[in-house]
Amino acid sequence: MFIKETSIVLLAACMAFSGCSRRKSDWSTDPPPAEKIAATNEVRKKLGIRQIKEHWTFYGRQFGAENWKDGNFPCKVVLYDKSYETILLEQDSYYTGRRFRSLDRETNSLAEYLAVFYDYRKKRFGLAVVTDNEEIMDMERALYETTLEAVGEIHGFFGRTNDETLKVADKILKKWGLERL
Repeated sequence: MFIKETSIVLLAACMAFSGCSRRKSDWSTDPPPAEKIAATNEVRKKLGIRQIKEHWTFYGRQFGAENWKDGNFPCKVVLYDKSYETILLEQDSYYTGRRFRSLDRETNSLAEYLAVFYDYRKKRFGLAVVTDNEEIMDMERALYETTLEAVGEIHGFFGRTNDETLKVADKILKKWGLERL
């Protein structure tokens, strides 16, 4: 369920901002080489993106996306070009462990989480939050009242600047007792 919820956010962001298209299944559970992880982590560090941690589990690779888990929760999705050489988009997911009742009869409940994504081509951070907490939703609303772009039909937005977006993300995470990096 968590992988599905995280994938929905990434898919919407991918379609809205990266122009990704359908591709053949290339499912693999072989993790990327340690050297590649180290090299991409250096780039992440410079950009202010959460690095892949040693204790995370590689969940799998399919349709150009690598999925990582921290315990039972998905924590990072890395979307690559067709050759898996160039990163197009990354999404870091931060789960509170809390579930809340969904208005959708099919879903029943949703995991509360924040997704922070980075579009490498646009050099832009964005965020999406799934919560029923009014205070958190107000923080997000303040961001999208000042933004020009939204991610499809989900609550996902870019601020005017990366700093503006990350300040909102950090504020939400602090409220939940979590840290972004």
